[in-house]
Amino acid sequence: KHPLHPKHSLRLVLLQSRPPKETRECYCCDEQISQVFYYCSACDIAINFVCAKEQPVLLYIDRPKWHEHTLALFPSEASVTCNLCALVHATSCPFYTCPPCNFVAHKTCLSLPRVIKISRHPQHRISFKPSFVQGDWVCGVCRRKINTDYGGYSCIKDACSFAAHSKCATQSNVWDGIDLEEVPEEIEEEELEPFETISEGIIQHFSHPDHHLRLDEDKERDYDENKLCQACIMPIYFGNFYSCMQCDFILHEACAKLPRKIYHPIHPHRLTLVVDFDRKKSCLACPWMYTAGFFYECDICETGFGEEFQYFMLHVQCATISEPLVHESHMDPLFLTSKPG
Repeated sequence: KHPLHPKHSLRLVLLQSRPPKETRECYCCDEQISQVFYYCSACDIAINFVCAKEQPVLLYIDRPKWHEHTLALFPSEASVTCNLCALVHATSCPFYTCPPCNFVAHKTCLSLPRVIKISRHPQHRISFKPSFVQGDWVCGVCRRKINTDYGGYSCIKDACSFAAHSKCATQSNVWDGIDLEEVPEEIEEEELEPFETISEGIIQHFSHPDHHLRLDEDKERDYDENKLCQACIMPIYFGNFYSCMQCDFILHEACAKLPRKIYHPIHPHRLTLVVDFDRKKSCLACPWMYTAGFFYECDICETGFGEEFQYFMLHVQCATISEPLVHESHMDPLFLTSKPG
């Protein structure tokens, strides 16, 4: 038996295989369940082997991060709302409580960071607050309403109204996992321009350093389906484009202006515009296996070898989709996400 689940015995389970898309969280740490774990079939609760064997369970937490009184472990499942994240988890996470204050918090929420920076709001840091002033607050990540009686994150700048649910702001697809409390504000590196203007209508683009490109504004030109933009690999249907003065290199005017670095809503790190294609990689947002064109990729996430090779890369077409997207197939605006629900 385990202190987090004293009601029933837990059975050691070896997970032979799982469907590729199926995920399950550990009852103790909220991380994805490992191959070896303990399981209660009566309550459908799973605890990672490492959590069950190595992590001590505190029955009481003195001087917790987000409450002024000692908190006690509540080792039974109950449908109560966490004061820090505003979510109800009856059987998916243990929680601690302070009965005199009617304060309840999930075990994992007690370690929420104080100050963070997320890709959904890269211009400013956001900080945790135990509640919000009354008003119509909307989460900048999931776009759902925020209950002002519970905790969440809001922008540290007084003139900015950005806010987010605790769980939304700390998702791994928008937050890099770094608590910035007492960390000085970094000085943003100088932006690298995608091209240098040589003269009116003539540029030197970083992707084509040996030749100059000239702007073509001829609206009466004949359409040539073989003329493809080297960035997005789409034909030049209409509009202005830059063409090389010495070879066949072409860029849409909009593609030539693509920034060298961006923050993207579905990734926590800054992405860099790359022009050299790596055949080991493909866009993680769409199924198209392009072997040319420009990509935005993350320098931090490229790790491992072989089957363990991990990276984050997006075609420029996918990376520059604007939101909200209004589509005739749905009555409400659509927003980008890498997590369903």
